[in-house]
Amino acid sequence: MVQNTTPPRPLLPEASLRELIAAGGVTKVEAVGRSGGFELQVHMGVAVATLGNSRGGTRLFASVGPLIGLLKTVGCTRFEVDSTAYVVGPLRPAAIPAPPAAKTKPKGPKSTKARKASSKADRAGTP
Repeated sequence: MVQNTTPPRPLLPEASLRELIAAGGVTKVEAVGRSGGFELQVHMGVAVATLGNSRGGTRLFASVGPLIGLLKTVGCTRFEVDSTAYVVGPLRPAAIPAPPAAKTKPKGPKSTKARKASSKADRAGTP
């Protein structure tokens, strides 16, 4: 069995991506499909970096629409899409639903029978 020995790509913050595009240092931008979404790979000559998220991981986009929105805001109008390994699925595991709330009987006014029994008991105790 052959092991993947490719070192992980460096992560690129969004602010740095914006600066690189403005300076003309980006040669190619590629949306690469994988399980659950697309990651953005940024080519700068022979170097390649992946767009990172705020928690130090790879930023994933569930679909190409939000990715296009981001690229427009950072000044990139052309990019390639590689959907070879794209698999539709959630980006994050589904949240565990909270247990259902306990059902309680609504507290309303006492029934007519209960009021009559209560008032009879009150009258029986008075002289």
